[in-house]
Amino acid sequence: MDNSLFRKELAGARTVVVKTGSRILTAAGHEARVKGLVKDLCVLRGAGARVVLVSSGAIAHGMKALGLAKRPAAIPMQQACASIGQNRLMGMYEAFFNGYGSLIGQVLLTWDDLRSKKRYLNLRNTLFQLLDCGAVPIVNENDSVGVEEIQFGNNDTLGAQIALLSNADVFVNLTDVGGLYDKNPREDASAEHIPSSERGVVRHSGIGC
Repeated sequence: MDNSLFRKELAGARTVVVKTGSRILTAAGHEARVKGLVKDLCVLRGAGARVVLVSSGAIAHGMKALGLAKRPAAIPMQQACASIGQNRLMGMYEAFFNGYGSLIGQVLLTWDDLRSKKRYLNLRNTLFQLLDCGAVPIVNENDSVGVEEIQFGNNDTLGAQIALLSNADVFVNLTDVGGLYDKNPREDASAEHIPSSERGVVRHSGIGC
């Protein structure tokens, strides 16, 4: 791997898990952002790293397809949005990754898959097999059938779980918040930015390729 291409956190990393949130994938100008993200991931792959993408956005894309201005309160409607939106989300990824000659594989899971030892091992085997085949696994919660996932509404924890499961060297959490803070910066103006955490692999936002 040409280490000069990357930030120090990525230099020499063999497996990288990247999580991206719904706002990044659906807000105005999202296609340019996703295209840039895919390019960065393919640069990493070209340099020898194995990459797993944990992606939110299915419900938001489904809402857009159905012309909904705000997230529906009813769980069944959110599940319908997820079912419609997941196809659109993967279609977008397929188009952009194809431009770099990269295969992708969809992995949808619920928290039960992480709680059950048998299903956890099956999931782990699937991820490693996809990586061995040279594909980029794209992981998302299966919101079309999982109620608990919708109510939790956050893939940050899922991303961390996938990083552990895949023995990742680095976990990158891409978000519309400008990094890690000691308090919620949206609610407290005194919140201080934490550029790095020596107790884990948390780093401030951005791949930096």
